[in-house]
Amino acid sequence: MKDTNMGDERPYKNEKKVPDVVKNEPDDKPAGKTIKWVIAIAVVLLLIIYALFFYPRQ
Repeated sequence: MKDTNMGDERPYKNEKKVPDVVKNEPDDKPAGKTIKWVIAIAVVLLLIIYALFFYPRQ
């Protein structure tokens, strides 16, 4: 059987990369994939709260 892995450590090209620490804990892999979305949503929510309550109005 031919080894088609071209130096990429991911067995599937569509699989997202996660930190090395997460690879040792398989239950944490979904959290490693979604952490960027969680941070982005938190920033957007904080911006909305700032705009509604703290932004100086003229």
